[in-house]
Amino acid sequence: MPAEELVTKTLRLLLVEDNPDDASLLERHLRRGGYSIDLERVETGPEMLRALEAAETPDIVIADYNLPSFSGPAALQLLKASGLDIPFVMMSGAISEETAVDSMRAGAQDYVTKQKLTRLIPVIEREVREAAARRSKAAAELAALVAERELRRSREDFHIGMEAAGLGMWSYDPQSGLVLADDRMQRIFGSPKPSGAVEYWLNLLHPEDRERAADHFAGFLAGDHDYDIEYRILRDGEVRWLASRGKAVGAKDNPERLMAIIEDITERKNTAAALQQNEKLAAVGRLAASIAHEINNPLESITNLLYLMRSSENLN
Repeated sequence: MPAEELVTKTLRLLLVEDNPDDASLLERHLRRGGYSIDLERVETGPEMLRALEAAETPDIVIADYNLPSFSGPAALQLLKASGLDIPFVMMSGAISEETAVDSMRAGAQDYVTKQKLTRLIPVIEREVREAAARRSKAAAELAALVAERELRRSREDFHIGMEAAGLGMWSYDPQSGLVLADDRMQRIFGSPKPSGAVEYWLNLLHPEDRERAADHFAGFLAGDHDYDIEYRILRDGEVRWLASRGKAVGAKDNPERLMAIIEDITERKNTAAALQQNEKLAAVGRLAASIAHEINNPLESITNLLYLMRSSENLN
């Protein structure tokens, strides 16, 4: 198989190494292992920092333990301070087991000696794969958090809008048979209960409207019509008019839940009644004016005849 066909994986590698020959040896080893290498070699802390701040961050950092003006442990601390989730592998010509353990405790994912580079490719594959999984999980968790915040904000905006519009909201669960009311609906009904059976809420209605409301509710659950009804309640001895409109969640003839809004339309009803009364009074006024006009015409004729008769008598 041609060598170029083995190059199937691209690896962005940040190598903390002061020896160019060791860097070339490492790059050749990775290419033979099937990697296309995008390698950047640094020898100091500032150089490493600039590499980490680049637009494309490395897939992995491999650092020599000892450098003339830098070190593997210092490079590890610099990476941790950056907050980037990039695998870090410590490398050395000769590293003791104690030093290796200390490096792992400090946050390095693994360690490899330059004499045993055969371990390097499996380590890289494992760490790059796990880092990608961590980033994917973190992205999913962030997306879920953002979605949750947006949903919470939407709910808050919805409830603020409902409150501003003077609307209450309630839902009915056919499984439990309970009506769950929000704070606004509780205030509209003057009820201290946030939930209760359908009968409880029906009993808060005006006695003359209870049967009609119960029949409408039953018809809706059977799928006969939409939920759209007006009825009266008695609150603190005062008759209030309410309008309630809802939609089924799920099948119309077997809903999973009924969601509805409720509005106090008493003022609207009173205004409409007053307008209707004014229209009746205006109609009576127009009728009276018409009758007066019809009566006035013959009276005027009679008055004119009487005047002519008196004028004729005076001439005689």
